[in-house]
Amino acid sequence: MYIAIVDADELSGQLLAHIARRRGHTPLVVTALSELPQLPFSPTVTVMSMDRMDATVVDVVAPLRKRFPESLIMLTAESVSDDGGLLALESGVADVLSKPYHPRELLVRAERHVSNRGLPEADANAVTVGDLDLDLDRYTAHKAARALTLTKLELRLLFCLMLNFESLSTTDRLLSFGWEGRETPDAGLLKTHISHLRRKLREAGGDSLVIAARHSLGYTLQPAA
Repeated sequence: MYIAIVDADELSGQLLAHIARRRGHTPLVVTALSELPQLPFSPTVTVMSMDRMDATVVDVVAPLRKRFPESLIMLTAESVSDDGGLLALESGVADVLSKPYHPRELLVRAERHVSNRGLPEADANAVTVGDLDLDLDRYTAHKAARALTLTKLELRLLFCLMLNFESLSTTDRLLSFGWEGRETPDAGLLKTHISHLRRKLREAGGDSLVIAARHSLGYTLQPAA
């Protein structure tokens, strides 16, 4: 499943995302509703965290349903009033959970809701950013409808960057994911492969995407300024 996680507490959102990845899903964490239009995919499930769920929940759900009409919506909140929980369900929310909750329980509920609705499960190893598509299982990548010739290592590095589109992919994460934990290359070797990816993306044309370096931290895939 593609899962959009909206949580002002980024640490909490990243914890849920970590467990989602371990269950084979593709999550993306944003800290505010205003960031949802920037998502590189249409989510199967949208998880929205709230401080308090009361009568105003209808105003929160409406833009979510308008933006992603096919997405299942799950809400979590520190405090859920009787009216708030009922209004949420009546407005089309699939599930309501009170905090604290176990992230695995939320994901199991989400998987069950998706199964019951008969929604197609998105390929967790395929991701799209603009006109850039990558399928890790099939070892394919396309930019502006043109096939990219990438090594397996380059595919894994680009996949990691795409999953964290416009967010930092740390050097440690790229080294671990790119080399699949089999060896520990130095950051200099990573820099060389990032350079190859930059060139291939640039030569493919289409939407202008750049891989920006964050000194001593990692890299970010983002639109060109």
